[in-house]
Amino acid sequence: MSTLVVILLAVLAGCDHVEFPNQGNITEPPDTTNHAPVQKVMLEEFTGQGCGNCPGAAVTARQLKNIYNDRLILVSIHAGWFANGGNPWVPGDLSCAEGEEIDQSFGISAVGNPNGMVNRKAANGSVVLGPDAWGTQVADILDHTAVSADIEISADYTGETGQITADITVSYLQDLSGDYKIVAAILEDDIVAPQTNYDGNGDPDYNSPTENNYPHQHILRGHMNSTWGSDLAPGSVASGTTTQVSYSMAKGETWDPSNLSVLVYIYEVSTQEILQVESVHID
Repeated sequence: MSTLVVILLAVLAGCDHVEFPNQGNITEPPDTTNHAPVQKVMLEEFTGQGCGNCPGAAVTARQLKNIYNDRLILVSIHAGWFANGGNPWVPGDLSCAEGEEIDQSFGISAVGNPNGMVNRKAANGSVVLGPDAWGTQVADILDHTAVSADIEISADYTGETGQITADITVSYLQDLSGDYKIVAAILEDDIVAPQTNYDGNGDPDYNSPTENNYPHQHILRGHMNSTWGSDLAPGSVASGTTTQVSYSMAKGETWDPSNLSVLVYIYEVSTQEILQVESVHID
């Protein structure tokens, strides 16, 4: 077998052919009339412009978003081979250093795309989950997790200085023990750029094998306070207390400020599991 054939087989193995399930019958939409704090879930979808099966996973993520509305927050992370060496367009154009570091730390690229994480919580012994497992994991977390913290975000962009600012208040609703960190990141919607899109496992609404005007959504653009965040509540914290923090960063040169959001999540350091997550559009 030639070296070229071996390389091609390895690449195809990393972008597996999988049948994505219809996620529409998992649960009823949540009651959004009650404005009391609720548990939310973060789905990190790892992808790349060179991954032809990844648009099908994005369809699955959108199906789940339609079910859970504001209780599910989607993050699309372009990282690994399909975002760089296997990207036939501008390598790394939709990737960022923090996304690459998360990808490497959790071994997403080593498993292959499309894959993701739901609150970075393991299921069946693995934190890396294929699209067919996302719906079950989201439902399980929301059904069995009592809300223990609430996050409020005030975010704005100042055109004169080019700075994005986020003022964040965390309210603790239970006594907590452990080492918690907070991460503030920037997401961008409606980035129109090419995407490999295969028949069968791609998005049927777009051209195959390549869609030149694919709308990339909730793209991780960067972190305001480093990849792994800042100390929030080391040791223990009592119910009824609050923590206030503020972060700022310069807007990226190509980012459209009208399409930006601030994403904030809290996680426990020893387990890496997400405790709570919130996202707001930047004013």
